Amino acid sequence: MVGIAVAILAGFIYSVYVIACDQKGIDEIDPTVLSFWINLFASIAVGIIGIATGQLMIVTEPMGQVSMFILALVVSVIAVLLFQHGVLVTGGLKASLLSTFEPLTSLFIGMIVFHEILTARQWVGIVLVLVSVILLVIPVGIKKEM
Repeated sequence: MVGIAVAILAGFIYSVYVIACDQKGIDEIDPTVLSFWINLFASIAVGIIGIATGQLMIVTEPMGQVSMFILALVVSVIAVLLFQHGVLVTGGLKASLLSTFEPLTSLFIGMIVFHEILTARQWVGIVLVLVSVILLVIPVGIKKEM
């Protein structure tokens, strides 16, 4: 139940973030500055939760620190900057629809790079994601034709 609640909360916060990125005035803020503030507050939240739960780990090995730096750079900084740019270029609706493919991409990369085998449950999830995106896109296409 806790996992479901966290997933619903994350989805809600993500939708607020996408809507906020699509608002007028946000496009006047430098994406680098916006990315800095988003990542700063996310880091603070993760730090507080990690300390409160006793699960915060400090990496001391040099190779681990390099790996964490690369992960943070690619996943946090570059991904947030590219997403914000995508929202500005395509709009919030298209950006949020395209972002629903992120889990599918990670599954397929896992299959190709790490030779993971997908379970029947994961294949059902893939189909459900694809169907949901198609159902969300159809009304947009119909409204444009009218």
